[in-house]
Amino acid sequence: GANLKGAKMRGAILRGAVLDHADMRLANLSHADLQDAKLSRASLEGAKLSHVSMLNAHLRTTSFSGAVMNEIVLTGADLRLSNLSLANLRGAKLNAANLKGTILHDAILGRADLNGATLNESDLRRANLSLATLRSADLRRANLEDAGLSGADLRGVDMRGSYAHGAVFRGAILGDADLRGTDLSMANLRWVNLKDVKLRGADLTSADLTDAETAPGQLASAKSLEQAIMPDVSRQYRPSVSDQESAAEEEIFPAQTLISDVNEDDNS
Repeated sequence: GANLKGAKMRGAILRGAVLDHADMRLANLSHADLQDAKLSRASLEGAKLSHVSMLNAHLRTTSFSGAVMNEIVLTGADLRLSNLSLANLRGAKLNAANLKGTILHDAILGRADLNGATLNESDLRRANLSLATLRSADLRRANLEDAGLSGADLRGVDMRGSYAHGAVFRGAILGDADLRGTDLSMANLRWVNLKDVKLRGADLTSADLTDAETAPGQLASAKSLEQAIMPDVSRQYRPSVSDQESAAEEEIFPAQTLISDVNEDDNS
């Protein structure tokens, strides 16, 4: 593949370009147009890709580890088996993207649009998805261990068989979500309305359900409630939208991640 390591290509028009196997590590492609481009098996570790358009791009098995990708457009892109670990995807558009088996551990996805995205069998350990939208997303058998989903919109999401031990769902919207067989042990489900959520066979061992809303008898179908903190039905406190967003903002913008945003569009 082409050697474009460290290249300065800010604002480049590369629609439909064939860059499979290219070495683009540390390249600056901010604001570039890569719609329909082919970059399968390319290496873009540490690249600057903020505000880039990769609409419907072919990115299978591509590495974006540590890349700065704020506000990137990846709608409909094929990212199967790609590596986005430690990438900053704050505000990214990944709706209808195929991320099956993708590595996203420790990635920042705050306020990202993942509506209708395919994320089954993906690795989202410790990923920050606070205030992200994942309506009708496919998260079957995904690894969400210690992931942050505070205030996320998870309506209609399919999480059957996923592993979400220690995940934080505080204030998330889970209407019509399917969590059957999901491991939610040690998960934080405070302020979550679970009334329309399918929980049959879910493991809620040591989960925190403080102020969660549930339907009568709903939790009886769970696999385990051992040592779980149960909802107090006598006081169903519902936080305001501003309360939820303030709490989630703390997870989206941790101080240690801000360094990656500095000079993201520089040509240096």
